[in-house]
Amino acid sequence: MKRKIKVLFVYKGEGKNKINPVIDAQISSLQNDSLEIIKFPIKTKGIKSYFKCAFLLRKYSLNHNFDIVHAHYSYCGFISIVAKKPIICSLMGSDIFRQNTLIILATKFFSRFVWKATIVKSKEMSLKIKNSNIIPNGVNRNIFKPLDKDKARAKVGFQNKYNILFVANNPKSHVKNLALAEDAIKKLDNKKIKLNILSKVKQNELVHYYNAADLLLLTSLTEGSPNVVKEAIACNCPVVSTDVGDVKEIVGDIENCYVTGFSTNQVWSKIKKSMTDKQVKINHLIENYDSVKISKKIIDLYKKTLNNN
Repeated sequence: MKRKIKVLFVYKGEGKNKINPVIDAQISSLQNDSLEIIKFPIKTKGIKSYFKCAFLLRKYSLNHNFDIVHAHYSYCGFISIVAKKPIICSLMGSDIFRQNTLIILATKFFSRFVWKATIVKSKEMSLKIKNSNIIPNGVNRNIFKPLDKDKARAKVGFQNKYNILFVANNPKSHVKNLALAEDAIKKLDNKKIKLNILSKVKQNELVHYYNAADLLLLTSLTEGSPNVVKEAIACNCPVVSTDVGDVKEIVGDIENCYVTGFSTNQVWSKIKKSMTDKQVKINHLIENYDSVKISKKIIDLYKKTLNNN
């Protein structure tokens, strides 16, 4: 039997159990007969704490066997050098945009001279990081699909209101820009509207929220390729999103999905317009983000990297 490729995933986790729903979803889509994913989640509080994580990673690498490191986020890519294995680094968006010049220069240096391959999530990101591979995060369409709206509302406990979702692993993060979403909702001045803020919800539960909701609202300052937008559309949930990452490409001309600017008035007007329109009908564009197709691209990159090493 052919030996499995062992890939060490180095990434930042949140909370006591170091959870990262996006990474967990990618791991689930990648596991197969030829691939074994080993998790190395880290919990950090600022850039200095990454040095401690580097020590732990070095210790782990001396006592465990793996073939390649797949780091997620630039800082994880920086410290992964201690593992002394080929590194593929997935940049997330916020590690390229709205970063100080020194970090951006370091990211470009590592991408060119240290990492064997760099993954970016959108064309916008590829303009910053040359010779990178554009591979957005995929959507598991076996999970994220249309369900009966009334049953979904009953399951998640939504009352008879216009329910807007705000989904983020860390909603209080400056990048997620929750204040803009809250200001836009206040401007609507409608007691029948409720902003539902969701964090760290498992995928098999999140699908019910998308199907129960009337709108997904994303007001981030930066993103790579936001999965919440793709997941919502796969569930026929309308979307209003700021113009970040590849949202324009994802949304395309999908009915009742709107890209907006960063002012309260712009967000408010798009929400108001969406409230008068129909439910989304899945567009063929979402097929490009199917997790099966995305996983194949990542696995091919692993094989190419190891063959060239």
